[in-house]
Amino acid sequence: MHLRIRTATPGDAGVLAELHVRSAEDAYGESPSVSERFTSWSGWLMGADAHSVLIATETRSTEVLGFLRYGPARRTDVAPLEVSILHVHPQHRGRGVGTALWHALLATAPRTAFYAETVVTLRCCGFYRQHGGCGVPLGDDRIAFVFASGG
Repeated sequence: MHLRIRTATPGDAGVLAELHVRSAEDAYGESPSVSERFTSWSGWLMGADAHSVLIATETRSTEVLGFLRYGPARRTDVAPLEVSILHVHPQHRGRGVGTALWHALLATAPRTAFYAETVVTLRCCGFYRQHGGCGVPLGDDRIAFVFASGG
């Protein structure tokens, strides 16, 4: 599979909302509605940090296979930068989409420590460990995977 990584645009809000819901339902068993996600994505993509949403598509198609969003950390005691969302279409997991997005993040993000927070029971924990994350328990079944630096 040949992937193309690009920065999201406001026109991507609909497809990102749909993929976000589908992936979250598969991972968590539930998700807010597509319309709620659309409202969130529209706001993020119109905001100042719109450049920090990366999308993976197959080079022969415009189908969005995965996405990653990063920005200022919510938990600055952990690291200054956070990967707040990383989802891959359930049918495309294990095919390098997440890794391609991760490498694009490392190539574009500021050279600073960053983290990704998740629930300790999710399969993404293995992904973050595989990519060098050091797990820091946060309590309430949550864990932050901390990475030394981007860029």
